[in-house]
Amino acid sequence: MTDLTKYDEQFKTIVIEETEKKEYKNLEDGDYIAYLTSLEVKDYGHGDTLVWDFQIENGRKDKKFTSFDKIQQIKKDFEILGWKDDSAPLSELLPGMSNYVKECIETKNPVKIKLNYSTKSWKNNEGQNKETQYKNIKGLAD
Repeated sequence: MTDLTKYDEQFKTIVIEETEKKEYKNLEDGDYIAYLTSLEVKDYGHGDTLVWDFQIENGRKDKKFTSFDKIQQIKKDFEILGWKDDSAPLSELLPGMSNYVKECIETKNPVKIKLNYSTKSWKNNEGQNKETQYKNIKGLAD
């Protein structure tokens, strides 16, 4: 077993402040219009991830995460957002797309996307009813 005593003093001095707890209710099943608010690449310690934030017309904010080990999905994400330029390499496309999103927000003409939320119910191993909400994000033609 790893010797963890080297972390004891640091661990003891850390104070965790209580944060405001947010409750998010599932959206009703259906279609929603949302607006892209940011698009960037982040590294969460297990590889690069494309992260885009969006705000649904009802005010709720949400995120979509796509790992770069699913490069085919990255390309689908770009098509959903209306970017279908196959001539540019990804390394040039992504910064261009991020700048485009920022420009659209600054000019108050944000990129629109269509969402379809649906809730799936199931029973866990203890027989308890559970629900999971899924979102399907689609491109939106103006």
